[in-house]
This record gives sequence, C-alpha cells and structure tokens, in this order.
Amino acid sequence: MKRLKIITSPVVEPISLEMAKLQCRGIVAEDEPLIQAYIKAARCKGESLTRKQFVEAEYEMTLEAWATMEVIELPRPPLQSVEFVKVIDLDGVETTLDVATYEVVTDKLVGFVRSIDGWPTGASMTIKFKTGWPVTGESPDFIATTPEDIQTWILIRVAGLYEAPEAFVIGRDVSELPGDFVDGLLDAHIIPVVV
Repeated sequence: MKRLKIITSPVVEPISLEMAKLQCRGIVAEDEPLIQAYIKAARCKGESLTRKQFVEAEYEMTLEAWATMEVIELPRPPLQSVEFVKVIDLDGVETTLDVATYEVVTDKLVGFVRSIDGWPTGASMTIKFKTGWPVTGESPDFIATTPEDIQTWILIRVAGLYEAPEAFVIGRDVSELPGDFVDGLLDAHIIPVVV
C-alpha cells in the first residue's frame, strides 16, 4: 500500500492574476478572487491529467511493502530532491536511512530512489521529497518556472471558465479552439500509465 501526503503546497501558481486578466479581458476587481480560484482549479486539473507537479511542492510517500523493490518511483515529477528516507521497524522504532545507502535519480521522466545494498525490512517506509518545476525569487515575488505550453493551457482553461462557467457545469468545453488542440498543449508532459 502507498499513501501520498502533501507537506508543503505550492507558494505560487503557474500563471499570475495579471496574466489571467490579460487573457480574460474585462475582469472587474470583485472577480479577482474567482479568477484566482479558476487558476488553482485549472492547475489541479492539469496536474491530474499529466500526473506531474506544475509548481514546486513537498510530499511524503509512505509504503508498507517495499523490501523486494530495488527502485521506488516518486510520483508527480519532475523530482527535485529527497529530504529523507525513514523506516519504522516492526517494534515501532523509526530510523532515518543514511544517504549513502540509496541513490536519488532526478534526471529521468519519473524520478526515483534506488537501494545500494537492499532496503531494510520494517512496518513502513516514508520518503519526503520535493517535486515540481522550481520557484524562483523571494516572497512575495515568487515566480513559477512552469513550461510555457502548460501556462498557455491554464490560461485557456481559466478564460473558458470565466467566460462561460455554466458550460463547464453541464460538462461541455466551450473553448473556441478545438479541445484536442488545447489539451494537446499538455501532450509532451503526460506521464503514461503502466499497467
């Protein structure tokens, strides 16, 4: 069994409110909170479609069966780093593994940790990791480095939600561009499901 828990949510969205206002045209000040909610909703939907993390975040993944796995893939790429790997033994004692006992691989489609000499046994293993495209700048001027095609997809989705929200409620996409074009902007970022 595998459980994934977000520890630190993104501090910024892939697009700014100003970018969305340019895309949507005619936004009044009282609609700004709504547009910010649409930006977050579009990001979450895009992350679900691609199985990627669009903006830097931290997660903990807990496993209950791992001893026979040489490689443990970490979801929601791109993987930036692993903060720790901890194992709770059968007596309930938690041990943080020495970084020399595993290798962190970040330059693959899906990042992973690989055991050097086999994983220890126990009741559970928790891996804390940072994933997503990095954030640059200082608070409050953080900037997401999310790829432009993903940003464009989010902008189109936000504009569609703002201009005709009722169409999304009944399940229709009212974007003026064909859906396959718009969703095609995400194609290069989709992590295939291996069955």
